[in-house]
Amino acid sequence: VMEDEAAVTTTIPSSSTTTNNNNIHNPSNDNILKVRSYDVSITYDKYYQTPRVWLTGYADDGSNTPLTGQEMMQDVISDYANRTVTVENHPHVSGP
Repeated sequence: VMEDEAAVTTTIPSSSTTTNNNNIHNPSNDNILKVRSYDVSITYDKYYQTPRVWLTGYADDGSNTPLTGQEMMQDVISDYANRTVTVENHPHVSGP
């Protein structure tokens, strides 16, 4: 069975009445699905004579902080994680 992240259904929590202003239910945020974003770059490996695809992931909390290798692997199908998909430093971009 394959899981498709795009087919995830969201549930809308039932509204409750409270007197505390900090806990007021905001219906405008009910249907927002937070997703991680990725930058993609492609290089050519002359030694193996094959293209290589590089991904740089960013958090979904609005802070735009880079994801760790382990966090990016959570978005990869388990058949490919740590086999076809590996975590390496980009040869032309500085950073973690």
